Amino acid sequence: MRLALNAMSNTASFSQNINIEKKDKMEFINRCRRRVESTTKISQKLWNSQYKSPCYHREGTLHCLPYFLVIGFPKCGTTDLFERMKHHPEFIPSKMKELHWLSRYRFMPLFRRNSTVQLEKYSPDKPFGLHLYTQMFDELAATLETSDGHSHAITADFSPSTIWDNDVYSYINSFSVGPEYYTHDFVHQLNPCMKLVVMMRDPVERLDSFQVTHDCQRLYSDYLFINGQNTAHEFHKKVKHVVKLYKSCFKFKSPRECFQDFNLARKSKIRLRIGAYSVFIEEWLKVFPRDQLYFVRMEDYVSNTQKVLEDIFHFLDMDTVSEDVMKRMLHQKPSNTRQSRGISFEPMYNKTHKLLSQFYGPFNHNLSMLLQNKDYTWHET
Repeated sequence: MRLALNAMSNTASFSQNINIEKKDKMEFINRCRRRVESTTKISQKLWNSQYKSPCYHREGTLHCLPYFLVIGFPKCGTTDLFERMKHHPEFIPSKMKELHWLSRYRFMPLFRRNSTVQLEKYSPDKPFGLHLYTQMFDELAATLETSDGHSHAITADFSPSTIWDNDVYSYINSFSVGPEYYTHDFVHQLNPCMKLVVMMRDPVERLDSFQVTHDCQRLYSDYLFINGQNTAHEFHKKVKHVVKLYKSCFKFKSPRECFQDFNLARKSKIRLRIGAYSVFIEEWLKVFPRDQLYFVRMEDYVSNTQKVLEDIFHFLDMDTVSEDVMKRMLHQKPSNTRQSRGISFEPMYNKTHKLLSQFYGPFNHNLSMLLQNKDYTWHET
């Protein structure tokens, strides 16, 4: 008899069903768990101190990890930030903007047609190792090895699933005895000094994309990402259904438990849980000190891009860029906009907007208290 391990939410376009023999299931779970607990930790004593980035030599070859992570959230400007940061002379981009290794692909193959990395054949008891992750930062390693003296070049992982997607970990935890481990625990174990950037926007607008950029382009949203050309009526039905699912769950479990329930996530027709930012941020703040996280509202990023970029560079201890470089950054065409994809659709109903606002209201309030900034209540008065 075979059991299917559906390790990711069905809302992800790359969901995979991995079959595992029943007798091998617990062994697989335990091996994955041990990976989280200890085996991929790199001693900081091995890191080469002449580099700003966490790099180390293995068998004569330099390998690098990202200096910082942009951990979320989806449809909140992470792609736009990635494209603008490419102009900074100290930033060496990874081979792909979104790697999703920390939250997903440690446990399954990465199916990417355009991937330049040769991936080993997947087997249930052999998750993709750290060496495959570091291959995505080979350009940084090559740059550092050819540089003279101390180099301040850095790279990053811009996977917006990192902060919220614990579906694989939740599956593993459900079959294990002992303390639970999640993505933030693994990241902290990998590098406790990691700097983290978190981008957010009004969670209702994140779903519907009514946010307008400085050149009047509306940003791509989950409404389009998940629903394609579906009508506002169909979208309202899905929102109503998923809100009911989670409210029923809240009667018996905490929001944290409900949002980490991978079976419940698979029943959801929209990614409603992602907009409950405070639930996920609280977990990361239990592991990382506040000064290692930089929070930015996309509304502020859109209205004053230069200031936010300068603040991020300061947070990352990067040099101030020249006036010409900043001009190139600001003139970069906005990424992931609806117009850039040639998409138009029917706006959500007012009643859908109200339903979502009521659902997210308590989480927005908690977020504003957590970050000591009332701007994170968005439309709440």
